[in-house]
Amino acid sequence: MTALIRYETAKAALAECRTIDEVKGIHDKAEAVRIYARMADDVQLEVDAAEIRVRAERRMGILIRELDLHRGGRPRKTGTDEEPVSVVKLADLGVDKKLSSRAQKVGGIADRAFEAMIARMRHDMSASRVRVSLDLVGRDKKEKAKADHAARVHHGCDVEDLHALIAAGRKFKAILIDPPWKFVARSEKGEGRSAGEHYTTTGLDPIKALPLAELADADCAMFMWMVDWCPKWAFELIEHWGFEHKTTAFTWAKENESGQGWHMGQGYWTRSNPEDCWLATRGHPQRIHADVRQLIVHPVMEHSRKPDEIHERIMRLVDGPYLEIYARRPREGWVTWGNEISREQFASICDESFDPETGEIIEHDGPEPVVEPAPGATEPGVTGAGSYDDLEIPACLDRRRPQIADQHGEAS
Repeated sequence: MTALIRYETAKAALAECRTIDEVKGIHDKAEAVRIYARMADDVQLEVDAAEIRVRAERRMGILIRELDLHRGGRPRKTGTDEEPVSVVKLADLGVDKKLSSRAQKVGGIADRAFEAMIARMRHDMSASRVRVSLDLVGRDKKEKAKADHAARVHHGCDVEDLHALIAAGRKFKAILIDPPWKFVARSEKGEGRSAGEHYTTTGLDPIKALPLAELADADCAMFMWMVDWCPKWAFELIEHWGFEHKTTAFTWAKENESGQGWHMGQGYWTRSNPEDCWLATRGHPQRIHADVRQLIVHPVMEHSRKPDEIHERIMRLVDGPYLEIYARRPREGWVTWGNEISREQFASICDESFDPETGEIIEHDGPEPVVEPAPGATEPGVTGAGSYDDLEIPACLDRRRPQIADQHGEAS
């Protein structure tokens, strides 16, 4: 009963708060209670404290939006009596950038939507002891992205579609693959930030089951994205498909999404950044150009998406046909396969004509355009309006008239 009274009192106090300092005090106390409740395994207290913390962030965001705060950058140098210069900073109020951003986002949610998010958060926390994110906006965005992914995967390609390529006689001289490595996290918190939260991941055996050995040309280059913690798996796949590891084809140095500064990734020990794409070959594929660089500097994008210039560099380095495995979008000049590529899209690729010797897609220019004669014109060689007989052609150039033999008996 005492806990319930405190919960209701805190909710009422938040509604009366008029300064960020007051809200910040309630926020910090709620967070301290939440941590204590989790250690004491008091689920109800933890859920109540979590709700108060989130409501405090919402109230904080609303107040921040109403205030004329200096949010960084170059401050105004002058002011007027009606509009004095603001020198208050969020840091002065004990609010860091992350808290401010989260608070302003949740503060912009409509009341009805916010209450629905709170109810779902309470349900998830009560039903399971798995940690639930208190970032309601980020959590909602992630859930929608997962739902969209599930819808795409439902209609996406499977291994049978690759066997359809084999049955059609397709062979590829260059194969790009980005295996969905299953990252084994050390904690529930780490699991919530792993690749499996963004797309389907799998173990080694389902990847090995892909019939890439049958799809590869006798002379083929394979480009495989790999992660630092599983080089043994990468080597095993390369050998399983009959390839030999040669070198690192590309190293992607990741900038922050803004393009400013270096991205700080996850990792077992140190925080990762660069990601390598290995090159393996079978037979004797030939290099076309010697100016393709290894280093790629590019900002991070949505989870696991690689820079588009990878495909351009591969096409400059080696001949096609080109096959991308675990692709997430169709690409011109490539056959793309993955569970986010719809079967309809893939079927249209299989229906395209190709050269059985080279595997290249045959591009048809289409039928010759039919040119209708101008009104009143006739076919060449037929007398009438617009015919050759109406033209004044020198005898030496007129091939229709009998040629006159010269004195040596040769036609002129």
